Amino acid sequence: MSADVPRVARKTAAWRRGLHLVTWAFVVLTVVVLVTAGNHYLFDILAGCGVLLVCWRIAPWECRAGEPAVLLLSAGMGAGHDGVAHELQRRIIEAGGRADVLDYLMLMPLCCGRLMKGLYAAQLRYAPSSYEWLYDALERVPMFERCGRMIAVSGRHRLRRRLQQANYGLTVATYPLAGQALGQLRRRGRLPVPAVTFLTDLDVHTMWLDPDTDLYLSVYHGSAREAEQRTGRPAIAVGPVLPPSHTAPVSPRERAAARARLGRGDGPLVLLVTGSLGVGDVLPTVSAIAASGFGPPLVLCGRNERLRRAVTAQGAGIAVGWTDDVRSLLAAADAVVHNAGGLSSLEGFAAGVPVIGHACLPGHGERNARAMRDAGVAALAEDTEDLVRLLHELAGTAAGRAMAARARGLFSSDPTPVLLAQTAQAADRAPVRSATLRMRLAGAGATLVATTLVATVLGFGISEASERYGFGLARPAAGLPPAVYVGALLDSSEVGDPQTVALLRRADVSAVVPAQVALSHPRALQALAAAGLSTLTTEDPRDTRRPEAAERAAAESIREIHAATRQRRVPVALLHRLTPLMLVTYSRAHALLGSADAVFRPGDAVAVRDRGQVVVDLQGAGHEASTVAVESLQRQAVIQRLTVRAWGSMWGLP
Repeated sequence: MSADVPRVARKTAAWRRGLHLVTWAFVVLTVVVLVTAGNHYLFDILAGCGVLLVCWRIAPWECRAGEPAVLLLSAGMGAGHDGVAHELQRRIIEAGGRADVLDYLMLMPLCCGRLMKGLYAAQLRYAPSSYEWLYDALERVPMFERCGRMIAVSGRHRLRRRLQQANYGLTVATYPLAGQALGQLRRRGRLPVPAVTFLTDLDVHTMWLDPDTDLYLSVYHGSAREAEQRTGRPAIAVGPVLPPSHTAPVSPRERAAARARLGRGDGPLVLLVTGSLGVGDVLPTVSAIAASGFGPPLVLCGRNERLRRAVTAQGAGIAVGWTDDVRSLLAAADAVVHNAGGLSSLEGFAAGVPVIGHACLPGHGERNARAMRDAGVAALAEDTEDLVRLLHELAGTAAGRAMAARARGLFSSDPTPVLLAQTAQAADRAPVRSATLRMRLAGAGATLVATTLVATVLGFGISEASERYGFGLARPAAGLPPAVYVGALLDSSEVGDPQTVALLRRADVSAVVPAQVALSHPRALQALAAAGLSTLTTEDPRDTRRPEAAERAAAESIREIHAATRQRRVPVALLHRLTPLMLVTYSRAHALLGSADAVFRPGDAVAVRDRGQVVVDLQGAGHEASTVAVESLQRQAVIQRLTVRAWGSMWGLP
């Protein structure tokens, strides 16, 4: 909230944030305690989260103190959208109103907004043609347009919640996806205040437009006319919205001072701007300007340090990184060359400097440049020869001053009175009603039941899938000769016993070593490897600790066995069914999993089958009983016409 919110509202918001922080801290602490000290932790966590959800939905969200404010929805996609939003906020506050700026992309679920920012920058930098194709497809292909609008409105639920947290009387979108969300909320009757979209681009793309938007504001009267014709909603051309430092044209004194600071004297100077991202095919443009007789241009590289270093290394231009003092650079320039058609172009219009587009970014950059050319406020060079020609025609000439005067004419009015008038009407509107207690309880109960069912079905589903279909488990490869795969479970005394090691070697049986034994007897593991035996790890069946601790120990023993035996892979022998927690634990350790079909002790009846996986539990049995058990298993395999093979052979181990 802004600084003008009354003290009561600020205290309410602070208390709410504090309570939310304490609540989540309690939940995290409870989960940690249950996981580390409880045996039925999953149900406890689900029940606790359910209670939290019920309380959260019952708790009121509304904070309606103070006069209605304006919510400005922007996005950090370049500097143009944020620049307009923050300048509108400054003007509204200066006029005695209240305004907040919010990044709409941060309201999208599953980090979609951050992903979109990254993809946008990557497309413009590495695959600009793909962005141009997508930009056109969103307007020309109905299926793509529908998908784009679905993605655009994905943050509407969080937006509506934000609107309920404060007393907003007007919403203004300076980013097209935010305008789509506001339009849908208006269409569904869930936005009781007007929705305004500010068209920051001269080119009106279809994603800017929604028929349920109440009002459109635009930079250029042609854009306003097009928006009004295509939506049937009112539109007003208010001109560019720039800070006070850019509102007046450059005076001769300001120009002289700026050129003196740069040390350029009276020679011609061209300013090349590449947007806040500093993308595009910039270096050929720098070379063309430097060779045209205007000297090395000033190159605004935005936040792209790689471009700044490349321009410096080229030696044909003077690279400038991110700066807030663009006004002095514009004051010193005889012409501005842009490749994005964004905020820097509007700042050039305000300064009274001729603006020329060249090698513009695909999509909105190129279309904005053409729209500015068609409006007569800027020029557009199709190639480097055309750029040089336009520089000589416009830089410091009467034709250039005439075009700059037409661009200055765009600054026709101020949208602040319009926005404040719309906001003032919010005091007469009924406040947004909270959901009734019954509705909140019903929603919380449904969410709790759904969460519990999903967790339960997921747990049983993974266990059943691993039991019946081998989900997540290794199985013998198809086409192998009939065989049964065998491992012998050893304790700390047997793992280093030469007689037991020799028995396993003769019978071609793998060693299955409990995690605690593997962690405490590395030399015995080396002896197993020296004898040519494959080694598997497992949870200790005699471990009385909680299950998750035993699973973590088994995962840790993988590294110990690998270090001692230098096995290419270290499988885990599961002696019981696979659970979701086990799957997560072993997946993080990159473990290979195999599940025993049968585990038997010496003296037990033995049942083997083709492609079966069997564990002989020799812990504490002694050498004589172990020999009898292994020989009994071999006899049963012969009766079934099977070969006894080491369990590790399923993974290509000895």
